[in-house]
Amino acid sequence: NCTTMQIKMFLTRLGPSAKCIITGDLSQIDLPYHTKSGLKKAIEILEHLEGIGTVNLNADDVVRHRLVREIILAYEKLDEEQKQRKLADDARKLAAASKPVTENISTHLIEDKKDSE
Repeated sequence: NCTTMQIKMFLTRLGPSAKCIITGDLSQIDLPYHTKSGLKKAIEILEHLEGIGTVNLNADDVVRHRLVREIILAYEKLDEEQKQRKLADDARKLAAASKPVTENISTHLIEDKKDSE
């Protein structure tokens, strides 16, 4: 868990014969909400450079307790469901925001007229 600046500071200090392995889990970022993952950014901008490689592991690579794999899959499923709900919610908000304003005004005018009768 490091910021973009922190990982850049580390990587730019490697010596001429240095070798470096950085491990991390992009599903376990616990930086403050608006802080971007330095590891994620480093992978995005550096993985195409010669001499830099990435290895991505998934639930099949877990060699811990047999339940760990199932736990990881359950959280991945929850994350996907939350992502789909957010997309649907955003679509509903966008659709509501694009309704003509006159429709809302005329509805209130009719209701106000009925109240005054």
